[in-house]
Amino acid sequence: MFSFSQSRFGGSEPWFRLGSLDVGTAGVVALAVFVSIFVRAGEGPSAPITKWLTLAPSEIVQGQIWRIGSWWLANAISLNALIAVAIIFLLGTHIEGLIGRDRMVRYFAYLVVVPSIVAVLFHLVGLVGEGSIGLGASTISSAIFLSFVIYMPNAKGFFGIPIWVFAAVFVLLDLLQLIGSRGWVFLLFYLLTALFLPAVMMRSMGISDAVFDAVPKIPLPGLSMAGEGGRSSGYGGGSGPYGGDPYGGSRPAPPKEKKRFGRRKKKAADVSYLSVAPAGDDGFAELGIDAILDQVSEHGIDSLTADQKQRLDQYSKNRRKGQ
Repeated sequence: MFSFSQSRFGGSEPWFRLGSLDVGTAGVVALAVFVSIFVRAGEGPSAPITKWLTLAPSEIVQGQIWRIGSWWLANAISLNALIAVAIIFLLGTHIEGLIGRDRMVRYFAYLVVVPSIVAVLFHLVGLVGEGSIGLGASTISSAIFLSFVIYMPNAKGFFGIPIWVFAAVFVLLDLLQLIGSRGWVFLLFYLLTALFLPAVMMRSMGISDAVFDAVPKIPLPGLSMAGEGGRSSGYGGGSGPYGGDPYGGSRPAPPKEKKRFGRRKKKAADVSYLSVAPAGDDGFAELGIDAILDQVSEHGIDSLTADQKQRLDQYSKNRRKGQ
């Protein structure tokens, strides 16, 4: 039932396979959130388990430090929680394909730990009192959604509407709700953790759209590509042959080939017949193909992994059928 296999998580392996479904970091997080909903249903109205998982800064200060990393599992039985599961898995998996399985673990760690630290600091300075802050998986899914928009703001959503429009509406509704309730402290908390943090993280990894260049590029430990010599774990990068940001960042030079008598250097394969429209124009299906084509054009077909070659071949067949 469970088996390990090679997959598309930035050239690395998934954590496990569930049937024919490869489960990476985003899949594990989504599965954990899904299970937490059933736990909440089974524990009854008193919710003893969920109460021990919530983000309560006053309790953290008193020594209940597990709450720093457990609050995203404190979920109510609601449609929002199920939507969060879908967003975490679908969009989270796309982001994982860009940055790799291991870096995705650190990405989630930032999304969980930083809000906890901010909440504790707010409590220590008197901005937040006793009790818990109502955060859950929806907070994580909102950050993932915004991260995806920062990477591909012009990707098309329902009815061909750019995905940034949906993000703008959701953010505006959240802001209006906080302003209407005069929750100024929580408005500041929202701006720092739900908006500023994902933007800084994506900028640190070098995969944000140019429109977000105004966001400071802070080298975050474990996320910054600069910390690994410009390497990325994305498609055609990082754990692949040559690394580099597949979407516009720097790519280190490939290792020099040793000269061998009687052998000529192979030319890069001609992939002009696979010209790719911007990923946003065709939805999410062509995510990563442009990076593979860049790698083939620059380094030749032999630089691709077996999985990348399989994806390129399948894409070529699909394009030819469509002509």
